[in-house]
Amino acid sequence: MEGWNKVGWSFESARVPMTFSAARRPGEEDVEHAAGHLTTLCGIPTREVDVYRHLFASRSAIACASCREQSVKAPTQPCVQEKLYRILDRSEGPLRDELREALRAGTKVPFWANGPAGAMLKHYIKFDRIVQGSEDVIDLEGFDGLLGVARAVGRKRRFLVLIPAEREAIVAVEEPERRFGRLRCLTRPLAQK
Repeated sequence: MEGWNKVGWSFESARVPMTFSAARRPGEEDVEHAAGHLTTLCGIPTREVDVYRHLFASRSAIACASCREQSVKAPTQPCVQEKLYRILDRSEGPLRDELREALRAGTKVPFWANGPAGAMLKHYIKFDRIVQGSEDVIDLEGFDGLLGVARAVGRKRRFLVLIPAEREAIVAVEEPERRFGRLRCLTRPLAQK
């Protein structure tokens, strides 16, 4: 459930099911298990399975019945708004306070990616579109660690959140991108013409 200040929206109501990596025993291609930390959910040690880079699908015809049952019973996880809120909770500033309030109301977070700071700044940040908080963003140009970039699009503002590893998050405001008279969130670099 995603909302923009929807009645009844809360972090609790927006929690999402827990996800698990898919795993298979070598030679058993017709059964897929849900990989936990040390074992699959049905108890097979992870050293005895191959773990895949896709998620376990409990509704799949090849899903292990026991793993399916256990995955449904697993606790839920925070929604993206709650995760970003918790990161911002450790920071200070009026933009952060405004964004935290918007996240509590269910504002959408359509984009969040992590990677090397240089690549993230080059591909996902348009410095000329930042209308508030650009000084802090520019200070990150020499940063050499991992960087998270998130966008939260509210009714009146489009927030840019930079999450450098081992540092406080930076919140800026981008000018809205208008296409066909509607706000549009930039979620990937535009192609050069």
